[in-house]
Amino acid sequence: ILDEVKIFKLNEDDIMSLISKVVAEKMGFEEYSSKSLILGTVSQDLRLIIAVSPNSVQNVDLIELDRNMEFNGEHSNFKGLTDDELNAALDRMIKTGNF
Repeated sequence: ILDEVKIFKLNEDDIMSLISKVVAEKMGFEEYSSKSLILGTVSQDLRLIIAVSPNSVQNVDLIELDRNMEFNGEHSNFKGLTDDELNAALDRMIKTGNF
């Protein structure tokens, strides 16, 4: 079965790079600068703060933003998936290679 499944184990830099790229593409930026930070504890309050811009984001204070802004991701008001829904979504992602 593993011959049919592509498995990825990503480190922190890989995760940040991948997410930065996806966000930049969604914003329509072909060239961009990004800065990101993973905070919190897995299964409790894990979150990613990311700044993406066609200009420099060097002076963006991600810690301050984390303290003062609400969640604004696509699932910020989402209550979560059931185990069956999550498994189905993961199966679709693996089959299509659309991560």
